[in-house]
Amino acid sequence: MVTLIGCAFAAVYKIGMKQLISFCADTGFTSYGLVEQNHELPDEMLMEMGVDTISIPRANVSRTD
Repeated sequence: MVTLIGCAFAAVYKIGMKQLISFCADTGFTSYGLVEQNHELPDEMLMEMGVDTISIPRANVSRTD
């Protein structure tokens, strides 16, 4: 009987997690870091839209201990 209850609980949990992750992916809602949000558009899409971008040079600053 305990095995049946555990199996049923695991199945419900797995279905629930799939639904939660699907909801987060579709809406962009973040719940405990399940969906990584990146609001940057790929360079290819920016080029198709006609947006010119430039690269920003970074300075290397030596550090001391």
